[in-house]
Amino acid sequence: MAMPPRIIADYVLAHDEQVFHLMGNGRIEKAEPTLDAVLRADGSVIYSSVVAG
Repeated sequence: MAMPPRIIADYVLAHDEQVFHLMGNGRIEKAEPTLDAVLRADGSVIYSSVVAG
């Protein structure tokens, strides 16, 4: 099962790397982290809205 692109981008961004989305027609957008993405001490990313249930 493939991971959704947003989850991958959030993980990379949380580890202080840059992410760019290739949007088509030569357009490139700098990714911003999802607002509720939280980096845990073990290096994983969780989403506070999912944890809050």
